[in-house]
Amino acid sequence: MTGPTLRAAGVAYDNRKAFPYSNYEEFKFDVPTRTESDCYARYLVRVAEMRESLKIIRQALDKISNEGPIKADAPASFRRSARR
Repeated sequence: MTGPTLRAAGVAYDNRKAFPYSNYEEFKFDVPTRTESDCYARYLVRVAEMRESLKIIRQALDKISNEGPIKADAPASFRRSARR
């Protein structure tokens, strides 16, 4: 048993935390858990995981530099909406 099923049973295990890859160790995010172990708890864990993914995306956007050979000129409206 892994993933949302395991986390819906109260076990805070996530491979991105246990064995960081692709620079995950540079990002701050929580491992959402529930203790009810039912379908609704798995749903709530998945919704919370989406919110945590947005936190990671916002942190990654903040790390993008406008210097160097590749420029990341995102429209101001996009950067504003991504920070909410």
